[in-house]
Amino acid sequence: MYELLEYFSGGVLPINTVKRILELDNDEVEELMIFLETKGILKSAFKVLCPDKFESIREEIYDDIRKVPKKYCDKCEKGCMYLENIVVVFKVV
Repeated sequence: MYELLEYFSGGVLPINTVKRILELDNDEVEELMIFLETKGILKSAFKVLCPDKFESIREEIYDDIRKVPKKYCDKCEKGCMYLENIVVVFKVV
């Protein structure tokens, strides 16, 4: 885990990478991320994904959910609202 935290220091720690390398299931990864956040190692943040394309609508990572723009997606035909497609990511502090 130390090597992962060092490698992603200052950036977003991909949950799927943690899951794959540590061979954990989703629940275990979730518990680990929350535990590391309570210890000040990780900080939760927010990213907007397009549900149709499963890609980032915006590259920005938002520390405050209130900073997510109230806009509509232009990556798909649905034109869904950004605020409806927020995922939690964890940044290495």
